[in-house]
Amino acid sequence: MARKLKDGILKSFYAYTENTEIPTIFSLWVGMSTISTCLGRDCFVDLGHFVIYPNMYIVLVAGSAKCRKSTAISTGRKMMEKVSPKIKMLSQKMTAEALIGALSGMTAESSTKIINEAEGIMVVDELATLIDKNAFTSGMIPVLTKLYDCDDFPYETRGRGVEDVRNPCLSMLGGSTIDWIKESIPAAAIGGGFTSRVVFVFKDNFDKLIPWPIMSDETKKLGETILHDLCEVAKMRGSFAVEDNARELYENEYRRFMKESDLFEDNNLAGYAGRRHITMLKVAMVISASVKDSRVINYDDMRIALDAMTMVENDMPRVLKAVRSEFVGDVSEEVITFLKKNGRTYRSTLVKKMAYKLSSQQLDTILSTLLEYRNPKGEMAVTVEKESGRTTYVYHK
Repeated sequence: MARKLKDGILKSFYAYTENTEIPTIFSLWVGMSTISTCLGRDCFVDLGHFVIYPNMYIVLVAGSAKCRKSTAISTGRKMMEKVSPKIKMLSQKMTAEALIGALSGMTAESSTKIINEAEGIMVVDELATLIDKNAFTSGMIPVLTKLYDCDDFPYETRGRGVEDVRNPCLSMLGGSTIDWIKESIPAAAIGGGFTSRVVFVFKDNFDKLIPWPIMSDETKKLGETILHDLCEVAKMRGSFAVEDNARELYENEYRRFMKESDLFEDNNLAGYAGRRHITMLKVAMVISASVKDSRVINYDDMRIALDAMTMVENDMPRVLKAVRSEFVGDVSEEVITFLKKNGRTYRSTLVKKMAYKLSSQQLDTILSTLLEYRNPKGEMAVTVEKESGRTTYVYHK
């Protein structure tokens, strides 16, 4: 059956959530997570020495009850629940062994030693549901890494002995605040194998305020049409071809990024930077599948994929640095966020705002440090002024 959406799934997904407070960037990446999960292990880019599958680990990051990350995740979950053939979806807290068993449909009583398929998606509103500070010792992070890579591997269980996991392919769609990430992801995992495979999508303010969102008949119909096209995506099979001009763009961007990107200088992001070209191909497959069944990545698909990657990379350092930050670093981030939101702020206002955490002397020390910050233009991010004897701090974008 032919596709129904002229503009593709991703643009239509944005239109479907337009009358909600879901930010555009969350809508985009939830839509991409949904498409990549529908493609699963059935589609890939063959690079000769290895194969790239479109599965992705995507985590939406925002303040608690801000930017509607749970609403965005729920929208994607409801779509995936209705896709045919059925997608295996997991959401509850579980051990690494239980995760493999749930993906493969095995039970504790199973006698088989071969898991022929471990494919599906973890959908968790709070990342802490899946990962905690013991994730290394419990084996969860190593298992998540292996499942993401889609290579066969042996796994030793307590009750069933060593099992061969074949054809693994796991996606993840999760939500978190920066504080939750700090509590759930061990600092030792930052910059390493696990977080290098995660796309953290950060948003700290609303694009729009809609106190009374309405699901119109037109929107309901659009949702049904999106579901129809997602079911068509789930039928796709085989290798994606890359047109010559798309490959040229990809290769040029790869060389530029590897030589010039500042992300390699950040220990928190060096692992992600080294794998960025792989993630970009995954995103390009999803962009292509959003609009057509041809399994061809053209120049526009690759360009849009690059734009999407660049968009999230602007804030990823902020997210990952927070995991390793100490108390003073956390408070500094809170102060500068408050200054950024208000533009001009009296010192007395800051004293009241931070009184539950800091003395006025401690606050002055942090403010003195912030006066050395630079904005993206290379200019002073924070300056101080005197107004009628009152001290005012000014944030410059």
